[in-house]
Amino acid sequence: SKELAPFAAEAERAWRHSLDVAAIAYVLARALTPLNPDEALFAGLVHDIGRFYLLSRAAKYPDLVAHRDEVEAIVGEWHPSIGQAILQGLDLPDVLVAAVADHELGNYRFPPKTLTDVVTLANLAAESRNGSDQLPQDSPVFPVLADAAAEVRSLVEALR
Repeated sequence: SKELAPFAAEAERAWRHSLDVAAIAYVLARALTPLNPDEALFAGLVHDIGRFYLLSRAAKYPDLVAHRDEVEAIVGEWHPSIGQAILQGLDLPDVLVAAVADHELGNYRFPPKTLTDVVTLANLAAESRNGSDQLPQDSPVFPVLADAAAEVRSLVEALR
């Protein structure tokens, strides 16, 4: 979007992360739960929708564009609740809204039982794959993802 131009790099990172989370959520839902994998994929795609909204709003203010660290702190803190408001405004299902609202809290069960569990685990796994230590190295998520690595790659490519 032209509106996101001042934050193009941040938006691109967020989009790539959303694709990873969507693909991982699909695989986890299919492999570990009775949840609909397509719903998990959609939840992964929109889990950071608040991040895009906040970046588009910040781009309208030159003072904010000049203070990227401050913008990232605000976006990091507020994107789940902003995403929740956006999805509620679209009258999307409560389970989806809850998954978006709570995905950054880091609370989940394994094996996952709810859409929130799946999106949270997918978010943490995507961050771990990019070098963060959000999930312990012995997490039972990693063998599932290793077995489905080709499927995750294929899903990410299809979504791009």
